[in-house]
Amino acid sequence: MSRDEEQLAPHVEVADRYDGPPPREEQGLRDFYAPIVLIIVAVIALVSVVPLGLGTLASFEPGLWPTILAVSIIVGSIVSLIQHHSFHVPERAGLVRTAIMTLSLLAFVFLYDWAGFVGAGVVCMFVIGRWVAKLSWLKAAILAVLSVGIVYVMFGPLLGVNLRMF
Repeated sequence: MSRDEEQLAPHVEVADRYDGPPPREEQGLRDFYAPIVLIIVAVIALVSVVPLGLGTLASFEPGLWPTILAVSIIVGSIVSLIQHHSFHVPERAGLVRTAIMTLSLLAFVFLYDWAGFVGAGVVCMFVIGRWVAKLSWLKAAILAVLSVGIVYVMFGPLLGVNLRMF
C-alpha cells in the first residue's frame, strides 16, 4: 500500500461503515406546497402593487417596498423548490418560538405609534433575541440597540425615509 493509500484508508473505512441515508437525502415530507402558495400570493401582490409606482429609495412611491418583497419571496420560493427541502412537523418548542416571533412583530406595529421606530424596534428585537434566539440578557440588549440603531441611521438620515425616532 502506498503512502497516499495509507492516508486515505481511515476515511474509506469510516465511509464503508456508514449505514445512514446518503447526505443529500433528508427525512420528512417533501415540501413543495409552501413555496407554490408563496409564489401565488407574491404574484397576486406584485400584480396589485406595480400600478402604484416604484420611485427611488430616497423618494419611493407606495409600490416600491411591496414590489421588492414580492420579488424576493418569488426568488426565495423558487430556490426552495430547486433545493428539494423536506418538511418536518414542528415540535412544541418550535411552535412556541414561532408564536413569540409573530407576537413580537405584531407588537411592533402597535408600539410604533406610541414609542416610535427605535422604541418599538428595540423592544421587538430584544424579545426575539432573548426568547427566540435564546441569547443572554446582555447579548439580546446589545443586539436590539445596535441593530435598530443601524437600521434607523441607514434608512432615516442616509436614505431620507421619514421614520419617527421616538
